[in-house]
Amino acid sequence: MEKKRHSLQTVLSGLPAGLLCLFLLGMTALNIRLPWRELKSCATKTGIDFTGLTDRIADAFQSDELTGKNAFVNLNGLFARASGQMECNGVQRLRNGMLTEYSVSWNMNPQVEALTALSQSLRKRDIPFTFILAPTKMDLGQGLLPAFWEDHGNENADALVTALRDNKVSVLDLRAVLAPNAQAVETYFYKTDHHWNANGAFVAFEKIMERLKNVAPGKVDGKYADKALWTEHTVPDLFLGSWGKRVGAFFGGVDDLIYLTPDFDTDLSLLIPNHQEIRTEDFEQVCLWQEYAGDRDLFGKNNYFIYMGGDYPVLELRNRKAPNSQRLLIVKDSFSAPLLAFLQTEFAWIDAIDPRYYDDGTIMDYITMNPPDAVLMMLNPRTLGNWDFFNNLGCQEAEADQSRPKKTGALRAHKEFTLTASDNEYNSLKLAENLRPGRVYALSFTSAEALTGDLTGLMAAVYDTESRRFALRKLWDPAFEEANGGYRWVFRVPESWEGKQLELLLYSGVSGSAQGIGVKFHDLLVEETKYQ
Repeated sequence: MEKKRHSLQTVLSGLPAGLLCLFLLGMTALNIRLPWRELKSCATKTGIDFTGLTDRIADAFQSDELTGKNAFVNLNGLFARASGQMECNGVQRLRNGMLTEYSVSWNMNPQVEALTALSQSLRKRDIPFTFILAPTKMDLGQGLLPAFWEDHGNENADALVTALRDNKVSVLDLRAVLAPNAQAVETYFYKTDHHWNANGAFVAFEKIMERLKNVAPGKVDGKYADKALWTEHTVPDLFLGSWGKRVGAFFGGVDDLIYLTPDFDTDLSLLIPNHQEIRTEDFEQVCLWQEYAGDRDLFGKNNYFIYMGGDYPVLELRNRKAPNSQRLLIVKDSFSAPLLAFLQTEFAWIDAIDPRYYDDGTIMDYITMNPPDAVLMMLNPRTLGNWDFFNNLGCQEAEADQSRPKKTGALRAHKEFTLTASDNEYNSLKLAENLRPGRVYALSFTSAEALTGDLTGLMAAVYDTESRRFALRKLWDPAFEEANGGYRWVFRVPESWEGKQLELLLYSGVSGSAQGIGVKFHDLLVEETKYQ
């Protein structure tokens, strides 16, 4: 009997290892095509040694092409959790079980210099600037940090904030409100993601409106920055965040998705130029992307982007019922997605630029050609080390450009011009050709009258006839523009398009869906211009 019991214990003790071996063998059989594909590919190329081959195979096994990858990630995370590990695949568990990735120490001097230069450039133009520091997923006292671990996110942020304030740059530091202690971090952050949740973003909304009211006394109303005017929604166990996707659903759990909707009437527009997309209607139709609150797809969806649908080079937000007429420009990272939705209920005009993706010019170029009433730049401590947020501000270039004389002259002018309806999805009018890189142009018209079809949007573009690509795109919501003084687009053709055959086109709708629409434009003018 004792011998049988010993044999059973031996079998049971080896069962997990056996199951793991079977799982690995199964994964290998299912994905044998990946190393075979790389072998065939390398056989036809020169200069690839054995190390290069193994690197390519390793990359293939880490890609989304790997059959059963998500199951393997889950199993790996489960094993790490069961064995008491505090780290898995570069992701760490805090003392409260929330996931994070520790920040290294950075020298903040280059970032301080860049932000100080931006503040000074805007001050010369009488445009108020505020740098907003969102919190990192770590309490200020670092009580969540396990023993023997180091995180320098708040240390980097402290150095930046201190230096900026010494340089007379306006700073709004949200960390003391949103991450003073472990309880605040648990309240305002997703446990498996690096972002704050909607409640954290709403607190930021409240604090930003307070600051803007101080910046422009009597001109800014924080009418909707009141949580009592909003309804909170929770979808249980729907969201596996950016860090959760790296370790699976068992290492840190799964988040409930949280989002807020207003209890007041809204009439909004969201314009995404690089997607050639215009969304108009109320808050739920414009700011909320309901597909992120639907079917559960832990690894396939990033449910954080239930607001705005993702990160884009430029977003243009318009509000026909805004209590504030001021124009805001927000330079942003992904923390701003829910914040933009809340701010849009307050302001008639908000343009948002993500420097990681924006390559149509410099940030100062955009500001100078589209003058806002105030500029906000909001980053979180994890993005302070990403130089993409600082290397395209263009402060020196803007100062030099302002002192350079520019030729001006009308290229085309019509008191009235009719673009007749067509079956062409790209129905357009060529306004100018041979546009020159580096030059600044302006397109304007006072109104656009729909003669046939449904004029829900308008688009203009700088188009390269050889490559059939857009250099620049501009979208308008006619309902908003007609009520706010007409249409205008000032733009600089990128220097990188030197040697291209560039035309300025005006569409009868949005390119790709402009068929069947006839439009009469009034007071249409195209000119090479200087900045306004």
